Amino acid sequence: MKNLILTEDDFYYCPGQGSTLRGGSRRLYDAELVVKILRDGSYEIIKDRFGLSESQIESEVFGLDERLLLM
Repeated sequence: MKNLILTEDDFYYCPGQGSTLRGGSRRLYDAELVVKILRDGSYEIIKDRFGLSESQIESEVFGLDERLLLM
């Protein structure tokens, strides 16, 4: 599965619609799995086309190994 990480810069505020994705919402429509990572490290499943289990989602999102993100 291809991973795409979106940040706040990928969205803009549109009056009447709220937060809108730059480049069109087609990117989200075509996606098989959409997960929102919250600031506290937990996550919220926005879209799961295949009905994956929690462990399958965690392996897709976080990988099988431990990683460190430096920003």
